[in-house]
Amino acid sequence: MAGDWIKMRVNLVTNPKVIALSEQISYSGEYQDWSGMHGFIPSIGGTKQDFDDGVMQALRVTRYVVVTALLRFWGYANEHAKDDFIKSLRISDVDEIVGVPGFGRALESVEWAEYDEELRGLRIPNFSEYNTSGHERSAEAKTAAQRQKEYRDRKKSESAVQNVVKTSDVTSEVTRNRREEKRREEVNQDSDKPTRKKSTPIPADFYPNENGVAYAEEKRVILAVELESFRNWHLAKGGTFKDWQACWRTWCDKAVEFGRAGKAPAASESGQPSLPEFMRGAL
Repeated sequence: MAGDWIKMRVNLVTNPKVIALSEQISYSGEYQDWSGMHGFIPSIGGTKQDFDDGVMQALRVTRYVVVTALLRFWGYANEHAKDDFIKSLRISDVDEIVGVPGFGRALESVEWAEYDEELRGLRIPNFSEYNTSGHERSAEAKTAAQRQKEYRDRKKSESAVQNVVKTSDVTSEVTRNRREEKRREEVNQDSDKPTRKKSTPIPADFYPNENGVAYAEEKRVILAVELESFRNWHLAKGGTFKDWQACWRTWCDKAVEFGRAGKAPAASESGQPSLPEFMRGAL
C-alpha cells in the first residue's frame, strides 16, 4: 500500500519540460508508428513546414501521453528509488516501464533522468525533494495496532473533555440551585420575622376595642370620663406609642391605683373634670 500514490502537480501538462518532452518524442518516427500519428503527419511529398505543422497539431495529444508516462515512471521510481537513484536501471528500460518508445531519451534530454556509468544505475535528480520513496514511507508507516491505539487515545481525550464540560455544567447548576434556595430561605426568614410597629400619635378618634372596654368595666372605671381624659392628655402631650390599646389598659390600671375606679372626677375651675394626679406627670 505504501507505493499506491505519488504527488503530481495539477498543472503539469503545461510545464515547459513536459512541452519539451512532447516535442522531442513527437519527431521520433518510432513514436509516430507506435502512436499512429504518422497518418496525420505528412512525411512524403510534403514540405518541412507541413511536417512541423502536423507535429504541432499532434502535440496536444502527445502532452497528455507524456504526463501519463511520467505518472508511470515516477510511480516506479517511488517504489524503487533510494537517495534519487535506481540501481541497475538503464535509459532504455524506461521505455519498457512506461510503454512509450523514445521516452527514456526524451526524459534524459530535459535532465529528469541520467544514467550513471560508474554506479551502473539511473539517477533521478531532485526526486526526493518532491516525493517520499516507498521504502521511507514503509519505515514511517504506522501499524494497524498503532492506529487503533491512537484512535482510542483520541476518543478517550475527547471523552475526558466532554466529561469536564458536563461536570462544569452540573457544578454550575448545583451552585445556581443552592444560591436560589438560600435566597428563598432568606426571603422566608424575613417574612417570618414579626413586623415591628412604629410609634404613632394617638388617633383623634381613638376608642378602646372590645377587650379595652371589657378591661375598663373589669376595673370599674367610668369609660366616658376616663376615655375623654385619656384622649385629651395624649393629644396635648403629643406622645407616641406603638400600641394605644395597651396604653389605654395602663391608663385604666393607674385610675384604679389612684382611687379613680367607680368615682366621677372632681370638677375643675373651668367646670371640666380635672385630670387625676397620676396623669399630671406619670404619662
